Amino acid sequence: MKKVSLKFPRLRRENVTKAQLDARAKYSIDNGYSVQKWIQFCRVMMDEGFRVNVHEAQTTFSKYIVITDPKGHRKFKVRFSNHRPNKQAENRDDSDFYVGVANNKTTTTEQAITATLAHMNG
Repeated sequence: MKKVSLKFPRLRRENVTKAQLDARAKYSIDNGYSVQKWIQFCRVMMDEGFRVNVHEAQTTFSKYIVITDPKGHRKFKVRFSNHRPNKQAENRDDSDFYVGVANNKTTTTEQAITATLAHMNG
């Protein structure tokens, strides 16, 4: 398996732009990988007019994405990960939605999009 070094600095609770997402997507494709689901999710949310804030965990591949409405009144936090969340963190609802394998269920990016839009537009 080809090892790819992290070309980009980890995002630390910062609003992302389409240009940043496009650069990461291009890097993945150029190295023979598909575009990560969290990037696809962020693009959809941006296309819907929401602000997207991303935090990449330091020791795992988890991404914590906070979607905010344009006025800053509504927020929804989505966690993308390739491992189960800490059970205590999940029980105290540290995120509004978990994408991937959680302790109680497995969910998809499409389900995250549906849940986020329902919350933000509801």
